Amino acid sequence: MQQTLTQYQLPASKQSKVEQYIEEHKFFTNWVNVEHDGWRLPATQEPHYWCGIWKSEGCLNREGHEKLGKGRRVYLKQYQRSCYRGSCRTCYRKWIAREANKATRRIKAYEDLSKQKPISRFRKEKFNRAKVIQYAELFGNPKLISIIKTTLK
Repeated sequence: MQQTLTQYQLPASKQSKVEQYIEEHKFFTNWVNVEHDGWRLPATQEPHYWCGIWKSEGCLNREGHEKLGKGRRVYLKQYQRSCYRGSCRTCYRKWIAREANKATRRIKAYEDLSKQKPISRFRKEKFNRAKVIQYAELFGNPKLISIIKTTLK
């Protein structure tokens, strides 16, 4: 008896704000052409043919699992193949997430080893709250104003 794994597949995730930002700016700017010392902006090169393809691995042998005392279950793992390059138009989001996680781990390691809190570059007591809110109101974005008011409390 042949079974397929399609009944166990999950939908792909929604588009993130980072992805929306990059897509908009690639269209309206020279995003693809910017280069300095061999360094380019993310999502500027073609992906490999397998980037972004969903792959499933698992075991559909319910009877065998039941005999082993694991219950009558199907074991399945799904993942999206990725080259993890920042330059790849498909995989740049995973590259960004990895780089952010590496930076967070380095900051956390510093905090643990030195027993000091990392220095914050943002000191809200140095800002003139009224001037900052006045400047934010020029943009006419109520959500931005709300975030600034909450942050500067």
